[in-house]
Amino acid sequence: SLARAAELYARCALPRLAAQMRAARCRVMLSAEMYPELLQFCAAALARPDELSPAIDVMLLDSAASAAYYLALEEADEAAAAPLWRDCLARRQLVLRRTREYGLAAQECLALLNLAVVSASCEQSGACRDYIGQLHARFGRDGYWTPWVTLSALLADCADGEPAQSAQ
Repeated sequence: SLARAAELYARCALPRLAAQMRAARCRVMLSAEMYPELLQFCAAALARPDELSPAIDVMLLDSAASAAYYLALEEADEAAAAPLWRDCLARRQLVLRRTREYGLAAQECLALLNLAVVSASCEQSGACRDYIGQLHARFGRDGYWTPWVTLSALLADCADGEPAQSAQ
């Protein structure tokens, strides 16, 4: 249905709506665990920036970062996972920059949260805590993100070798 809608919008000379329909496939591909295909799809879509609205641009970048994240988690070989983690982190940082450039507050909140989780997963505890601090300063301490912030803080404590008092 999404492909058909994209085709119809393209025939009607509505490239942004066609791009929006194509981009909606990202969620389907992510749910289907089609991570390499999702990375390819996002790269192709991002190569046509004139067709993308700010929200779609951020969604494609975020989807590619998520694909890299899950590929890194699935990789048993730490050396093979390292470039995936770097790619994920770089994409997440770009998502944060773009959300701020475009003024997309809700996506900025999610970008900070994702950066906290990824930084903690990469054992970058200082960066993790910095992103948590930015999240709290901009969006408060209570919200849907609270359990993820707690997880990130616990992971950062583990990376630092500190016993997590709240986990005990």
